[in-house]
Amino acid sequence: MSLYCDGANQGFSNLFDEGFGIEKNVKSNKKAWSLISKYASFLTRGDFPIYDSVVKEMIPKVWSLCGAKATPPKASILDSSMESYFDAIDILKSNMGVRSYNELDYILWHVGKILNDSFALILTMEDYLSVPHGYSIRSINYNTLPFLAHNKLLLALFDLAHLIAICTK
Repeated sequence: MSLYCDGANQGFSNLFDEGFGIEKNVKSNKKAWSLISKYASFLTRGDFPIYDSVVKEMIPKVWSLCGAKATPPKASILDSSMESYFDAIDILKSNMGVRSYNELDYILWHVGKILNDSFALILTMEDYLSVPHGYSIRSINYNTLPFLAHNKLLLALFDLAHLIAICTK
């Protein structure tokens, strides 16, 4: 996967393999996968998968639920190369029947936030303040979350998070 042409070498280079930034030991080996993939997604109007730690965490959790036949990839595999991450994303996109990388990213990111009880970025302030203290996605009670009655998309995301919570550790 070549993302730019190196003018000095007249060859192609892979931005995901390049090192960015300088560490204390003066090595330049930091990877900027999230930033690069977000930029590529922007340039392609969402037709490029975004590397995100929440999404990466969700891949093995939804793997068997969506009917993927192969063994789910381990986090170390997903961290080793962007190709392994993209391969896993493509399998999930196909098996989940979603139309775009943006849609898959939206689902996985939101469900990941719900599973981690990180509601601040996905709920309005009013809805966030209405979540009962000690709420658990494992024992979901829709009566305690009245905002779900008016938002079918959010309800579906909570349902998926609940299913993942009871089917995985």
